[in-house]
Amino acid sequence: MIKTRINPKTKKEEIWVKPEGLPGIWSERGFCDRCKPFNDCLGLRGIDDRDWAQMEYDIHFGHMDQPDKKEIVEHFELIGKGCNTSSVNS
Repeated sequence: MIKTRINPKTKKEEIWVKPEGLPGIWSERGFCDRCKPFNDCLGLRGIDDRDWAQMEYDIHFGHMDQPDKKEIVEHFELIGKGCNTSSVNS
């Protein structure tokens, strides 16, 4: 069982990490590869691969200036979904 807490200062969820032979620390969960550039868990892992590829294309070729997190979450109906479950990268 993973121990979690809400950091009282940052209000973000943290997990208890204790590598073998080292003292344990509280650490923020990592983000999936899609959310990592936004430095926030937006639930982008739940987007269909085809839709994600189109969004990456639009960002890369300048069709989307400074992609707005709120617009992305609303467009893909990601409210309440997050990548802080299994298979996240730190």
